[in-house]
Amino acid sequence: MGCSAHDVFKILDTLSDVVKDKISDTDNAEIKIFPGLKVTSKCVPSEKYNSNLKNVNIPSNHVLKLSVYFTHDYKRKIRETYKTH
Repeated sequence: MGCSAHDVFKILDTLSDVVKDKISDTDNAEIKIFPGLKVTSKCVPSEKYNSNLKNVNIPSNHVLKLSVYFTHDYKRKIRETYKTH
């Protein structure tokens, strides 16, 4: 690809910072990282937030629920690549 490992890590770190900033700027966000992968956030009332953590005090009335979505095509491509190793 012509990029050093250092440059790739810098790009990924920058992407990570951008995603964190955009997700934390608003109550509801959707960021398409690249075709086939998106990150979403949604602010939900804490009483509607299902958590497997028991006896955890949520410090606010709302929780930022995060999720990642892979398209079926992208999942298939990942699985095909995995099989070849």
